[in-house]
Amino acid sequence: MTMAQKVKPDIANEITSQGFYVAGADGSAYQFNNNRSVERVLAMMDRGLAGFRTKPPVKVTIEQGTYGFKRPDDVIAVRVWTRIRPVPTGSDTSNETVAQDHLWIRRSELETLNTGKLPDSVLWRIARFHLVDNVRGEPNHWGTGEVKEARADGLKVSFKMATADTKRGFEGNLELAVKGDSVRGFGEATAWGAGTYTPNPPPGKFKVVFAFTTVNDEVARVVAPQAAFYGNEYWAGR
Repeated sequence: MTMAQKVKPDIANEITSQGFYVAGADGSAYQFNNNRSVERVLAMMDRGLAGFRTKPPVKVTIEQGTYGFKRPDDVIAVRVWTRIRPVPTGSDTSNETVAQDHLWIRRSELETLNTGKLPDSVLWRIARFHLVDNVRGEPNHWGTGEVKEARADGLKVSFKMATADTKRGFEGNLELAVKGDSVRGFGEATAWGAGTYTPNPPPGKFKVVFAFTTVNDEVARVVAPQAAFYGNEYWAGR
């Protein structure tokens, strides 16, 4: 049994293991909670600390591990910020946060970007996996059939995405500026609808702004794009 299953046994039934845990280095599990309420998280930590003191973990040696989606050597990272602005009056407070993700670009693609052209792979990678409303949590990435328009004029992009029932959508414009290893960009969109794990959006349609900038700090070196698990599909875009 994994550490997580000790406090959340329904993981064995393919229920998500996402959440906060209080655990010991030896695999001891004390508490679990999958809620962002400050009061509930603090209460969970207090219960976990009490359990830790009652039954401390066995001393173990932990070796340095490696992250499964380590950034390839021929890739640069571009940080993507997303926020709703302005946040409509009366909206849930979760809409006031700023989301961050990383866009990976291969150096071969960067060479093309430096000529003022946007490779099809980068265009679709951005449209499907990075032009999303991830402000309130983990977004639903767009399927290829949900991308109604992804058109580039040089480094200016126009896009329209929507689900088949049109209950969730995202459309607008993005403009990039590329010089050497520097990739910068700014865009805005009109969004609507809730995702599976992004509930409580503002009512109706709302404005989203986003910005792109090259980064090479420790976070960018070890934190992969949220959509990296798509593997080759992430790189190809479709």
